[in-house]
Amino acid sequence: MGLEVAAAARAVGCEVTVLEPLRAPLTRVLGLTAGRRFAVLHAEHGVRVECGVGVSGVWGAGRVEQVRLTDGRVVTADVLVVGVGAVPNTEWLDSSGIPVGDGVRCDVYCAAGQQGLRAAVGLLH
Repeated sequence: MGLEVAAAARAVGCEVTVLEPLRAPLTRVLGLTAGRRFAVLHAEHGVRVECGVGVSGVWGAGRVEQVRLTDGRVVTADVLVVGVGAVPNTEWLDSSGIPVGDGVRCDVYCAAGQQGLRAAVGLLH
């Protein structure tokens, strides 16, 4: 949800910096190529995207004021949103024959091992 929050904040005029320790956002879920495309898309909308750097500390008096990065830089901030990811719940598929690992295993067309079966990501609201 981190990129969604970043896009919404930017849409209402906030200055936004996304910090991503990997080489691109969403790499674990979508792969490097698609992750880089999302980084470019957000940058085109005014979001500063910093890849390859994480957070080593947060400071402030009663609220966040500074974020120290793993490369030693310090970024000022009024708000800090932490997106730590999620672990897919696939245990219910164990006896189904559907290939699972860190989520449902599928090809580039979302085909999940059985003819006609597709996997998709959804959020419940």
